[in-house]
Amino acid sequence: MKKSKLSSRITWCVIGIMSFFNVLIVGVIVAFVFVLSLGNGSMRGQYVTDGIAGNVETMLQLAKTVTFNNRSDVEANMDSPEHVFDALEQIMKINKRLAGCFVAFEPDYFKGQGRWFEAYAYYADSTHVDCRQIGSPQHDYFNGAWSISMEHGISEVYP
Repeated sequence: MKKSKLSSRITWCVIGIMSFFNVLIVGVIVAFVFVLSLGNGSMRGQYVTDGIAGNVETMLQLAKTVTFNNRSDVEANMDSPEHVFDALEQIMKINKRLAGCFVAFEPDYFKGQGRWFEAYAYYADSTHVDCRQIGSPQHDYFNGAWSISMEHGISEVYP
């Protein structure tokens, strides 16, 4: 009988020790996987952030280039609001990657248009460019931090 109790104790002791080491090994593996996934998630997040920053920088550079290349076309068409809209529509048709473009004029530049005249052109759908006037007391672009007046009443590109 005593032999049976001793073997039973040894068996339970071995099972306990093996269980302890199994739990320890599984815990170490889980901790390792967790730490590894945190590092990979952080790295993936950095890649996504860098990609977004690169896209934003590319779009800003495109906007600056388009503004620089087309400023004279807009300035040549400032005799009437309709010609301004025509020039912006042409810019949109040439530069398919733009979502929209605008020209904001000094107060009362076109007397018939009131104090605010901000011509805006954008893609209404994938093929049609729509134009409208968006300047208003609710959209007072004169007081925006981005507004930098230039000699012909055209505002600078802003992000």
